[in-house]
Amino acid sequence: NASAPTNRFAATGVPLKVVTTGDSIHIGGQVEAPQISLRTDTGVTLEPGAQITGTARTDAIVVDAGPRFENAAGTDALRTTDADGQWLLYMDQFASLIGTEPASGTFDLYNRTYGSTPPSVLRTMAGNRIVYGEQPDLSVSAVPRTKTYGEDLTGTLLVGFMGLRPGDSEATAFDTPLVISSTGTAGNASVSGGPYAINVAPQLSSQGYNVSFSDAALSVLPAPLTITADNVTRDAGQPNPAFTATPAGFVLGETVANLDGALAFSTPATQASAMGNFAVTPTGVRSTNYSINFVNGTLTVSAVASVNSLAAGQIDGGANALRPDTLRAAPLTPGDAAFRTTIRDIGLANANPFALNYSLGQVLAFAPAATTSTQGFVPAAGVLEDESQGFVPAAGGLDVAEEPLVDQNVCGMAVNLGGTRNEGCVSASVTETYWDQR
Repeated sequence: NASAPTNRFAATGVPLKVVTTGDSIHIGGQVEAPQISLRTDTGVTLEPGAQITGTARTDAIVVDAGPRFENAAGTDALRTTDADGQWLLYMDQFASLIGTEPASGTFDLYNRTYGSTPPSVLRTMAGNRIVYGEQPDLSVSAVPRTKTYGEDLTGTLLVGFMGLRPGDSEATAFDTPLVISSTGTAGNASVSGGPYAINVAPQLSSQGYNVSFSDAALSVLPAPLTITADNVTRDAGQPNPAFTATPAGFVLGETVANLDGALAFSTPATQASAMGNFAVTPTGVRSTNYSINFVNGTLTVSAVASVNSLAAGQIDGGANALRPDTLRAAPLTPGDAAFRTTIRDIGLANANPFALNYSLGQVLAFAPAATTSTQGFVPAAGVLEDESQGFVPAAGGLDVAEEPLVDQNVCGMAVNLGGTRNEGCVSASVTETYWDQR
């Protein structure tokens, strides 16, 4: 009664129930009762200053406003005094609310009417509720993802929502969290196996949404991998060493063994190459899971060490070593390191020979090498005795084993250039030819 002086209705111990058909309910003042039920098929209007208060714990306030609920009384127009009391406001559609929405403190419910879901059904849900008969549409779509091989996305997949009403969320729309899965989340999911489907398990909305679900795809990109040839140095004239490489970027504990093919190397340097730096290029391996970047290393060909610095007894391997244009072999004496040049190197000696002359002094015998693999010749060691070999000539050069005749002449010979045979020498003057190769 908006015209009453106090605009107030109060009842103690007696519920208030108003039901109309074809007419609306208007409240212009304060109404209080243990239980208040307002039902109409036309609408309910709360004027400014109006307030409805229910004091009971069960069904304290139930308003079935039908097609229209017009509220000019503010957010606290519906109020309960019991801590466990509950008010329910039913409306047919979202557009039924005109004015201010009462503050329920909980999320709204959809696709429910007073007839399909009466107050007795909602008593298990704590808190005040606004209940709409209209059902909103909600689209749930998996979010597409892209990852790099080796990356684990387990537990990180997401979904997007379209159609959530203000204040709603996944937690309000569904009783349990959505399940999103993909076989591509594992770190070892291969590039070739993709794209992988991201699936969202369908689930009913306990809040009342009409939900549609759509999947997405997960793509796996190759992991970046760099294979760098290791830098290496060798002396001139030596064969190229076995090349190696250092990888950077392997994941999941993988190694070169997990790649297809075999690691190989190429370089323009040969055993005869002059001093300088040469590229060492790695190649030969491939993988769909890795984007491989090959990085060249450097082979440095350096000058051979001075002849005097070579260890005694090193017969093979230094004879045809390369030396810079300005380097010459240091003079040798029979007590120095093993002599390097052999008859097999005559072809190289023609390039730029120069002679080194020295005297071996008195020797007792010329004899073959102790083993067939010995090259060059080795000066005698220790005191000259009858059983000593003297020196061993180069293979293919002086190879006599006879004892020398006493008091014969001094002989001259070119050791590494294949000098003439002379078996009667008591002493010898030796010429050994060294050379450079450019």
